[in-house]
Amino acid sequence: RGAVRMAKKKMIVKRQSAIQDLGSMDVLCTDKTGTLTEARMRIESCVDPLGASSESVLKFAWLNSYFETGLRNPVDKAILAEKNMRCDTWIKIDEVPFDFERRRVSVLLENNGQSWLIVKGAPEETLRICTQYEAGGQQHDLDESTLERVRAICNSLEERGARVLAIAQRKLAPVCRRAAVDDESAMVLCGFLTFIDPPKQDAGSTLRA
Repeated sequence: RGAVRMAKKKMIVKRQSAIQDLGSMDVLCTDKTGTLTEARMRIESCVDPLGASSESVLKFAWLNSYFETGLRNPVDKAILAEKNMRCDTWIKIDEVPFDFERRRVSVLLENNGQSWLIVKGAPEETLRICTQYEAGGQQHDLDESTLERVRAICNSLEERGARVLAIAQRKLAPVCRRAAVDDESAMVLCGFLTFIDPPKQDAGSTLRA
């Protein structure tokens, strides 16, 4: 009955249990991007898997965003605006586009005869395909205890209200000329980028009103 009543008011309810959820609410807070925020993502930090500042993370993120052919979202625009790299020696070979199951995008690039697969995506999905991590310029095995530590660092970044993106890379054989989902394995975790969409200066007065 509730779904029919809502439909008469031009609202379609896909999940009918949501009607009960709505009826249980005392306060509903919503934000459309660009109303309370500037609608302009910017990078807040670039850190390695152990939380130390890392320029390497931004470099690989920039290469991924620069060479991917999908529609550039606000995160990509923030990455490209943060760093201006010369990429004359980098050549794009192939790409595995973003999808909502993998929640990541990969580009296969070549630089001076060396092939690189660079992955950018949701932290948990990206961590699943990593067996090593990079910190202090060295690569290390991503064992279970380190993985727990890395997850804790990622969670602490998210709890600060930032959007978190994971970056990983792997060197492939020079003969590799195609990229596939199966290639997204045995990756080296570079680290995390965090993004914020800053609130507008008048957001406080808007909320009070």
